[in-house]
Amino acid sequence: MNGGKPEKPIEVRQGITALWIAVGINEVDALVNTLIFRIQTGLTWVVIEVTISILLSWFFLHRIARGRSWARATYLTIKTLSIGVMFNISETWWQTSPLFVVIDWVALFITFYGAYLLFTYPSDRWFEAMSARVPLAEN
Repeated sequence: MNGGKPEKPIEVRQGITALWIAVGINEVDALVNTLIFRIQTGLTWVVIEVTISILLSWFFLHRIARGRSWARATYLTIKTLSIGVMFNISETWWQTSPLFVVIDWVALFITFYGAYLLFTYPSDRWFEAMSARVPLAEN
């Protein structure tokens, strides 16, 4: 314990790191594929989408790192909904770029591993302790 603040368990630190790695893989993969295949939507739209994705990820991951349990649940829900998109992307892109599809599935696996770490027993206890010390309005 550090001045009344519960120490962040390694599962939380590793989970957040895994989620950032997955975000990085996804966004670099999207940009590289846009440049290689000259996708119709154009580089500008992909850069805008990548920027929005990074900002949303930062918003949630920053709050997760600060012990906001609602952020981890919301982020996991959003990522779970993306599985349907992954199946569509896989079907569409497999003939053009199987490597693109495999990289995206690896990133999704890393995402769910990171989310798993955020819901382990030590992580749950830390999030509970953090929510107990933060006024409800900030949670």
